[in-house]
Amino acid sequence: MRRVLRGGGAALVISLAAVPAVARAQDHCGQRNPEPGLLVRADWLEKHRTDSGLVILQAERSRAPYDSAHVPGARFIAMSDFTTKRGDILTELPPVEQLQSLLESLGIDDRGRIVLYGETLPVTRLFFTLDYLGLGDRVSVLDGGIAAWTEARGEVATAEPGPAERKSLSVHPRPELVADGRASRSSCSIPGAERSSTGPSRRRALRDRGTFPAP
Repeated sequence: MRRVLRGGGAALVISLAAVPAVARAQDHCGQRNPEPGLLVRADWLEKHRTDSGLVILQAERSRAPYDSAHVPGARFIAMSDFTTKRGDILTELPPVEQLQSLLESLGIDDRGRIVLYGETLPVTRLFFTLDYLGLGDRVSVLDGGIAAWTEARGEVATAEPGPAERKSLSVHPRPELVADGRASRSSCSIPGAERSSTGPSRRRALRDRGTFPAP
């Protein structure tokens, strides 16, 4: 059963790119919100990275970038940990219970901030997954990633931190953020689009309508 993201990863990337300008405008007006938002800067993370409940995740397709350098205390999460393959689709959502258990094993509970950084595609997909589970309002992305962290002279580590204390997490899935492929095909008739869910013209048509296939 195929699913597509409503709005897709591209919309998130565009949103993330727009946030720094808004933050700068707020700085100039002296109205900056002290609470963390969608993006956090390296200096904010340096100040708060040891806060109780804060979990930092480096999302990558392979482990090598994490092993070479990461923010101290950050935990590695592979894209394959929070996606699964169904048929010819490589990035389906795993069962909610599996995702919940994964996050609990990383020390995530019902409180505290979750900060993401890493490769664009895994970070975007992880952001969507957390939002789907009802945690989106607690998630921030490190502006500029590890490059901004090191540029700000943040300490880097190569050794993995000790095992996280397993926590208990409540999740509240938001099924409206995903759409079944069969429903998509029956609800929209697109001239020139192939009925095959994997056909290139079908994929282009869906993108043109603003409904992006899962990355």
